[in-house]
Amino acid sequence: MIKGGYYIKARCIQNSEISKAPPYIREIWDWILKECNHKDTNICKRGQTIRSFNDIIEGLSWYVGWRKNTYKKDHCEKAMKWLKKATMIDTTKTTRGMLITVLNYDKYQDPKNYESDNEDNSKATGEQQNLHTINKNDKNEKNDNNKERDTPETEEDKLVKTRIQELFNYIHDHLNPNIDYGDFKQRSVAKSLAKRYMGDEGMGGGFDYLMDACEIVFTNKEDPFCPRIYNLYDLKEKIEKIKDYYNRINTKE
Repeated sequence: MIKGGYYIKARCIQNSEISKAPPYIREIWDWILKECNHKDTNICKRGQTIRSFNDIIEGLSWYVGWRKNTYKKDHCEKAMKWLKKATMIDTTKTTRGMLITVLNYDKYQDPKNYESDNEDNSKATGEQQNLHTINKNDKNEKNDNNKERDTPETEEDKLVKTRIQELFNYIHDHLNPNIDYGDFKQRSVAKSLAKRYMGDEGMGGGFDYLMDACEIVFTNKEDPFCPRIYNLYDLKEKIEKIKDYYNRINTKE
């Protein structure tokens, strides 16, 4: 069972205008799709989300080494204008932020609208797909899954999974509600942290050391000098900075 749900991207998008749009427009469009409600709530209807430009900028940030990179407000403004002109979204200003409505959301996010195509394609191109279009990553994932099934899960493996989930939950609840549980890079970093603090590399401290670091950031989030954490990659890269920060404020006290 994959947590966090899913959203659909139709293959016909490769023949649409947005396939030739600048990369930042395509990425912002994909981010909006991911953020939209899949069902009605008291705040937003299905296919809508309330977000600000800062949410988009932070949600799409990336790192080059230690340096954090982000899109600019100008990128967000241009992307919204482009998407509105292409009749892909509509926006309305509210006291909570910008209400973004994805037009034709129900049409493209209803799996039933793809059923007949899936049946036809599976019959017509099944053999070709097996020979030519199987993604190597899919093969690797299947091999990994087979290995996992062949190797019995130890009590230590179960403990590590539990503690990693606790880290995810804490970051989601206190530091970044948009953290993506299904992101492959995040899972990879989680394994790296497990190895570093509970396994072969011998840093020690266990997961309590990592959880303490998250709590320090949350407790001091109003302090501009406190490091920020938005995901497990941040935690891995900044844990020594958090330790130095904690020692510094304790020395002052």
